[in-house]
Amino acid sequence: MTVQIPSLVFFMAILALTIIDARRLNTIITPFTVTAWPFAIISLVTNFILGYLRFPPMTMRVHLFVLVNLVIIWLIGYIFSQVYRIKGTDIVTIDIKAVFKPFVRYQYFLMILSVLLSIIIYFRVYSLIKQFGGWWFFGDARFEEMMIIGPVAHLIQVAKVCFLLLIFIYPHSKRKFFIIISLLGLLIAIALIQVKYHLIWLMIIGFLYLNIPKKQSGQLKGVAMISLLVFLMMNVFWISLTFAWGTFSVDNEDVRNYLFNNSINYFVSGPILLDRWLDWPNIKPDWVLLTVIKNISYVLMGIPLREDFIPLISHGFLETAPGIRSNVGTSFGLYYMIGGYPFTIFMTTLLTFLSYLFFYKTVRMKSPIWIYLNLIFLTMMMMSFYGQYFTTISPYEMTFIFMLFIYIFKILNWAREQQTP
Repeated sequence: MTVQIPSLVFFMAILALTIIDARRLNTIITPFTVTAWPFAIISLVTNFILGYLRFPPMTMRVHLFVLVNLVIIWLIGYIFSQVYRIKGTDIVTIDIKAVFKPFVRYQYFLMILSVLLSIIIYFRVYSLIKQFGGWWFFGDARFEEMMIIGPVAHLIQVAKVCFLLLIFIYPHSKRKFFIIISLLGLLIAIALIQVKYHLIWLMIIGFLYLNIPKKQSGQLKGVAMISLLVFLMMNVFWISLTFAWGTFSVDNEDVRNYLFNNSINYFVSGPILLDRWLDWPNIKPDWVLLTVIKNISYVLMGIPLREDFIPLISHGFLETAPGIRSNVGTSFGLYYMIGGYPFTIFMTTLLTFLSYLFFYKTVRMKSPIWIYLNLIFLTMMMMSFYGQYFTTISPYEMTFIFMLFIYIFKILNWAREQQTP
């Protein structure tokens, strides 16, 4: 019971803070809750169940370290609630879906563009597989590298924005069947990139968009559904790799264990490795998080070169269970390796401030840009249990493309209104 007690105390602390939030704001979807609950669930699963599968526990010091950061997030959220003085009913009754209703008239453009982008991505995947000798290359690390650099990589970001815009206008569309077909085409195309977080982001953003306006009971059902979908998606990903390698077999126990252990490892490895990362404060350069600026400059200058930031934000692959390794130790762990406790608290405070700013601006402003920024930051906060993504180009490029689409649509709507007698 020595490892279970910290889990129970941690869980009860998160539950108590969530109940206070829920009563004050009348919602269970806030920057605090989306950050805290993955840690709480991982703690229970790891310390009560996965020990039987020889996974190490989430230790006492990890619980304390994470809890300090979560309390900071909660306190900042409480301060924001007092400053903005927004009632919980205002958050629940905000119809963020109505904000995107004026853009429904561009659904045909988005669907046609989605089909074209899907075809381009499919062709790129096919050409790489053909060029390098077969489906085995689909599971090669070089395949992912080739997919995320070059013109097609930028079109993939456009495809992701199209996916989100189609979800945003879906509730108001009378062509729902065709939108679903377009979404499925994009979903498969983006999944073929073999970069898991691209797909997970889209699923989480779509979930948040559809569930923020719901009552708490509806939000809980949504959480259960998205958790199941993400877990199934991860299993499909690993199964596709075994097909590519030619090793898939339902009767092969080693293959079944590989699929199960790797899917579980993806979700629990961050807090497990965090215990190791806490032994290494101040070992990463303080400019690590700024490498994205250099990579963005390469993109703007048309240079295919990219600064490899992975060795800078990780301590390499370490064992999380016998025969299973990972190279992630949560976003808090990275901040700790860069600057110890002071930098961790600074980054937690900064990102929480921005997340709650966008959260409350969404209620006040009801703007598509504010809604998008709120959703993307909630997603980044939710993924803290795994790692941070601010060193990747993707969120910045997605945001730029999204804003470009929105402003073009707004200008076209304005021009249309001017022509109306």
